[in-house]
Amino acid sequence: MVSEKTYSILLSIWLIATVYIINGSFFYALFISVAIFVARKIGKGTNLGPGKRIPERRFKLSKVFPIIVGVVIVLLWLVVEVPLWRMLLLTVLLSALALFELIDAYLWYKKDRHASGSH
Repeated sequence: MVSEKTYSILLSIWLIATVYIINGSFFYALFISVAIFVARKIGKGTNLGPGKRIPERRFKLSKVFPIIVGVVIVLLWLVVEVPLWRMLLLTVLLSALALFELIDAYLWYKKDRHASGSH
């Protein structure tokens, strides 16, 4: 299980790496990551974001996430023209993100069920 702060840091690092692989520009990747980070903070500060994460709902949504990632991977293979090694690395990064999200959501769900006393 990963805390919200650690999750944000890991997601930012992942985002920088992914955009860098697609574009090849570190400054562009850093700019995009900072823009998303600021938008997320504004969303949380103004309560426009998703709000409190409920473990059961997050786990249900994380089951759909690998399908979305699969569609994104297929679209990237069809649309983006980068060297093969970059595309393979990008595919691995996206797959790892989907797997990480599914496992983390499951662990939070199990912890919440155990804490509430329903097994």
